[in-house]
Amino acid sequence: MTLNDVINSICKQMRLWLPELKTCESHGGRFDLKEIQRISGKAPAVYVSILATGKPKEVGTGEQDVPVTFAAYVVATDQKKLPRADAALNMTECLIVKVCGQNWGYPDQVFGAGTASSKNLYSGMIAKKGVALWAVTWQQKVRLGDDVFKTDLPMPSKLYIGLSPDIGEGHEDDYQVIENKETP
Repeated sequence: MTLNDVINSICKQMRLWLPELKTCESHGGRFDLKEIQRISGKAPAVYVSILATGKPKEVGTGEQDVPVTFAAYVVATDQKKLPRADAALNMTECLIVKVCGQNWGYPDQVFGAGTASSKNLYSGMIAKKGVALWAVTWQQKVRLGDDVFKTDLPMPSKLYIGLSPDIGEGHEDDYQVIENKETP
């Protein structure tokens, strides 16, 4: 699992929460006016980005828990009977409520999302483009890397023990099977 996998899973879930979206996809980061003009035709939309990562913490398996700051940018334009400001606020509210606790389908690698916050990115220049823009942000830890203890090898059905010096080749009959004995 990679950070891109997490973003794709977030987008998939947000499409389910907001079926009216024309677009829900990964985005490289923050928006400038040219970018807003480019994406306005794809609204209503949500663009998911990673804004930052924190200091990783090694967990003893070769993996690292990395704090990640995610953002979902909500973009809306005027629709019949629904002004862009109202549409953007409605989508933002949905995300604020639903993001908290999500692991995006990766229960062993993505810790539950913290509570989300939002920021209205309104400006006169953005309004001139006919767009309402909000950012919903949250933090959560993501476990990255490979578990050095995880193996695809089959687990043995029996465990044998041998005592030195009667071990190795020629001493196979000296090994004893360890059995699981339940106490009465």
